[in-house]
Amino acid sequence: MLYAPPTGDQVITGYDGSPRFVGNKVVLTCTVNGGIPLATLTWTCKGEPVQGTALGTSTHTVTIDSSYNGQRCSCTASHPTWTVNKDVQSQTIVVHCKFVISFK
Repeated sequence: MLYAPPTGDQVITGYDGSPRFVGNKVVLTCTVNGGIPLATLTWTCKGEPVQGTALGTSTHTVTIDSSYNGQRCSCTASHPTWTVNKDVQSQTIVVHCKFVISFK
């Protein structure tokens, strides 16, 4: 079988690092360009695997609740031509959330 490595870095978009309010949705997109075959992508949020995998580009929607405060969502890419770090490369973002306190 012919293999060709991906042509660029793994990129996660959709999160600018600013705090998010409880109830906000954050749409994260992970992309690895090129490669034969395309890289296999998986997500982990709050230390737990997110069900499913995708090839080349993967989108994951997070609805922020208090359990996301200071937690991480990671996209991990693997490809048969990569031999470093057990065939896995990853980028991590941190999701913060602000709490709204109301007094009655």
